[in-house]
Amino acid sequence: MLASLIGPYVEYGAEGWALALVGVAHRRWLDRPDASTQVIRIALAVAAGTLFVVVEKADYAFDMAQTIVLAFLIAAISLALVGFRRADLVTPLAPPLAGALRFCGRHSLILYAGQIVVLAALAWMFQIAPPDQKVRELVDDGAEQRVAALFTEP
Repeated sequence: MLASLIGPYVEYGAEGWALALVGVAHRRWLDRPDASTQVIRIALAVAAGTLFVVVEKADYAFDMAQTIVLAFLIAAISLALVGFRRADLVTPLAPPLAGALRFCGRHSLILYAGQIVVLAALAWMFQIAPPDQKVRELVDDGAEQRVAALFTEP
């Protein structure tokens, strides 16, 4: 219920922010591994995974089998990410690639904000409706087949 209230007002919806909190909790646990940060990290991961499955099930009208597969995949990915540790690369990157990655890492927020502005400007210039609006218009016209075609055309 909370996800449906928050989703329209935050980028990536409530599940995106829940996954971000898992990342913060994991980083805190890596910096200070103790029982309390471990419990917080695991609790947030379970809550975010559950939220993600519930929201995606509703958004895509998954049946029970699809929901179980999604839950299994989310659990598998979460277990894999729990083992993530920062470490030095065994083989150093080429200097131009290392420099580009360093720049992107240090300026990711500005780059992200810039691409949102550029994409919004392009959408305004070319009068492109957001995908959700296009789907709503098609569904309102009773063209469910065309909605399905949106997701199957290359």
